[in-house]
Amino acid sequence: MANRALIGKETPTVVAEVKAEETVPFAEALGDLNPLYVDEEAAKKSKFGSLLAPPTFPVTLAAGTMDPNLFFELELNFASIVHGEQEFEYFKPLKVGQKITIEGKVADITERQERNGTLDVVVLETTGYDEAGEKIYIARGTLLSKRLEEGGQGSGVRDQGSDPDPPPPAREGKRISTPPSFASLQEGDEIEPMAKPEITKQSLIDYGEAALDGNPMHTDDEFAQDAGYPGVFAQGMLSMGFLAQYLVERFGIESLRRIKVRFVEHTWPGEKIVCKAVVERKYTEGGENRVDLDIHTANHQGEQKLIGKATVQLP
Repeated sequence: MANRALIGKETPTVVAEVKAEETVPFAEALGDLNPLYVDEEAAKKSKFGSLLAPPTFPVTLAAGTMDPNLFFELELNFASIVHGEQEFEYFKPLKVGQKITIEGKVADITERQERNGTLDVVVLETTGYDEAGEKIYIARGTLLSKRLEEGGQGSGVRDQGSDPDPPPPAREGKRISTPPSFASLQEGDEIEPMAKPEITKQSLIDYGEAALDGNPMHTDDEFAQDAGYPGVFAQGMLSMGFLAQYLVERFGIESLRRIKVRFVEHTWPGEKIVCKAVVERKYTEGGENRVDLDIHTANHQGEQKLIGKATVQLP
């Protein structure tokens, strides 16, 4: 059973500079060649005045805040840990050259009853602040771990949830293919999908290096096969990066307010991933016109890999 006494425990505060030599390879590993991420000349001429980091880049910053001993203190079954969910809240774009103060903590520890036993559910949260002390993002990663006394062995941290809720049924609506406005969208409208090229093993190697994800489950076939898998599979955060790319291309980076996903199925080399979004609801909050979206990725056969929610603000 996870050590609930650690709820609220803070990790050491870290100050990290956002560097182009880290953000550009990260964007390239996602296949996201947005000029704001990879073209310094174009980015300087933009209203931002510098290169930006892709929306899921904070996951690499979070890696530097987590004390490895924390996992032992949490008393989790390390061999069974999976990365079940990931969430980002956005307050402003992350700029290259900024020095970010990152504060981390154990946000929550609960349990979840599943068909095959009890899972400990641990939420690790990091918040990034700029030099003026203004909040840029909050990142929340949810780890799932099967209780030690109930067995269930694996091989380290993996990217996949357990017993996901089925996605909601599709609703009737029109397909939106132009940059939408708040007034133009209605509940049930489908945002024009985005297709990604076929995932290769090299894709996984490139992303792992750029995202500081050294899990051999994604790069070493023999290791993955020893753990009972057919071979390597994609990092869940790679697919989440695809969804973030999709949302930025459709709505703009300043529109992003929140992305939350659950990793429900592995994504394999050879698959072609399509990102989709459907309007769930429209409302006004904090003086902004906001739209909540049901989002997911699926392979070319329609099998869903990530499911989640996103919120964007629109004029």
